[in-house]
Amino acid sequence: MKKISFLLLLFILFYLTTFSQSTVPQKIGWWKFDNPIDLTKSETGFGLPLTLVGSNILAKGPENENGAVQIGVGSYYKMNHSISPKNGDSRVNEYTLQFDFKITENGAWRSFFQTDASNSSDGDFFINPNGEVGVAAVGYSGFSVTPNEWYRLIISVKNGSQFNVYLDGKLFINGTIQNRDGRFSLDNQLLVFADEDGEDGLIYCAELAIWDKALTAHEAFELGGFSHSNPKILTQNPFIQSPGKTFMTICWHDTLQQNTKVIYGIDSTNMNLETTGSSEFIISPLYWQSVKLTSLMPGTRYFYKVFSGDVFSNTYSFKTLPANDYNGKLRFILLSDTHSSDTTMACKIIRQARKTITELYGAEIENQVSGIIHSGDVVMSGDAPGQYYKQFFQPLSALTANIPTTVVAGNHEVESQYFYQYLKVDELSAYPLIPDLNEKLLQLRVGNTLFLGLNTNITAE
Repeated sequence: MKKISFLLLLFILFYLTTFSQSTVPQKIGWWKFDNPIDLTKSETGFGLPLTLVGSNILAKGPENENGAVQIGVGSYYKMNHSISPKNGDSRVNEYTLQFDFKITENGAWRSFFQTDASNSSDGDFFINPNGEVGVAAVGYSGFSVTPNEWYRLIISVKNGSQFNVYLDGKLFINGTIQNRDGRFSLDNQLLVFADEDGEDGLIYCAELAIWDKALTAHEAFELGGFSHSNPKILTQNPFIQSPGKTFMTICWHDTLQQNTKVIYGIDSTNMNLETTGSSEFIISPLYWQSVKLTSLMPGTRYFYKVFSGDVFSNTYSFKTLPANDYNGKLRFILLSDTHSSDTTMACKIIRQARKTITELYGAEIENQVSGIIHSGDVVMSGDAPGQYYKQFFQPLSALTANIPTTVVAGNHEVESQYFYQYLKVDELSAYPLIPDLNEKLLQLRVGNTLFLGLNTNITAE
């Protein structure tokens, strides 16, 4: 019996040792910048040396005895990645890039990579002057990286299927899918930190790697990342909905589900009110957080922050709807059919809307516009949960943290459970006591104006 138990113990130890190891595929290229004599040298057995164009400087990495490189405007690396095209493609359409990076200040563009080997066109993935990561064709993070903190960025590309970006192991951008053999496909040579017209500001890199596969969310999670002294929520701006004179519902995506709450107040320096909310799972790794604020004052501007776990957002502001006797001007933004697999135009229109409002009325847009009315078709397919994040919430995020949005379902939403999981508009429902009609026919009264939202996907019997 003891012999059998001993053999069983050995088997268990072997099993745990074997299957607890990382399942991340092996890298094709890997550069750690730890050799001060040759900063372009690859790790033994992991690809060819980089070719430096311009200059780089040895720098301190995120840990002791961990090197890094500092590289600035006009300087970049040529990477011969040795990945071959698949399935008859003329270029490489599937790959993953890893960058362990930091910046020292905001205010400048920084390029991660350039697929044009001649460096005669725009770079392909950036940090913008606000510290947001991405590019218009794919989408921006909506979250700003903090200067002087290290991050691990994983860009997982399979053109025709996915363009996912992870930061410190968490989904960061569920990007617009790109065309095969298009802009984000690779030639034999990839330019790292390159841009053709100076949008390649100073950046630090402690580790660079490439795979010939599109890594999964689980594999990106296994690669991990860095801890942060002042972490923030890693999603786009909050989404305000269900507006009222005395209430407002604030929602946001996050990868955390604990301690969902909003702190708020009429003074940005003294937000002394707090309300907790709920967290609902959407699709790995995203949760939809919802907090309903009540007992608010009509026509009043409030400042707020959202919390998940022990991390928090920036400070935002909104304004409640005016009292019933209000007879001043009302301004609304009317939208429809913003859905598209390519969100470039939708993002451009929303950014231009904010710019125009600011130019006409001032920067405090919530004081000038009472709401956004959207008549539906927010996604291409309502049963595809990943589309809501990138086709609706991300493009509209330039406005929706400040201006409440009211949406009625279009035919593309196909009466999906995901659409109604995102909606929190019980207070606006014309028939709240009839389950089949709740949140499907909406009414919103603002002053002497009544808005009706009619869902034409449903028919009366």
